Formats: sequence, C-alpha cells, structure tokens
Amino acid sequence: MVDEFLRSVALAYSQRMLNFVDSREAMAAELGDRWLAISDFSDWLLELTPDEAEELVTDLHARVQAQRQAVSGRVLGEGRERVAVLMQIIPTVTEGRQA
Repeated sequence: MVDEFLRSVALAYSQRMLNFVDSREAMAAELGDRWLAISDFSDWLLELTPDEAEELVTDLHARVQAQRQAVSGRVLGEGRERVAVLMQIIPTVTEGRQA
C-alpha cells in the first residue's frame, strides 16, 4: 500500500515537471521569459549520514514553510505566480560502498 502511494506521488511529480517542459513556450508568452530563466531543475548527489539528511530536510521544510506563511491568504499580487517546490531526499544505490 505504501509503495503504491509513493509511486503515485512520484508519477504526479514527474507529470508536473513534464507539463512544465511541454508548456514552456506558452508560459513564456503568458508570464514572460524571466520565469523561465529562474525555473530550476537541479540535481545534486551528497554524502550524508541519516542525521545530516534529517537536518537538511528540516532546514528546507522550514524555509519553504516560512515563505508559505508569508503569503498565506494573500491574493496574488502583481508579478507573483504560484510555484511548485518539489523535493526528494532519497538514498541512492552506489557501487564501492564500504562494508
């Protein structure tokens, strides 16, 4: 059951990203090139302990939550758009793992 849920979340995230890629030209026409320029699909591999990963998750969640609280209930102002922040912090299978 949990695996099915996680698969549906992963599919929804990937679909959101594909929709963005497929609509870039229309989005540029509607919102302007600046939004496309600052849009970000970053990817980093880090070496972390579980405690370090937990701290990173906590820090990132706090930053996003602070931004959400700052705009909560506000009508979109001039130049503002709702943005999706997608985050995955997941271990990867690596070769050469020390025993």
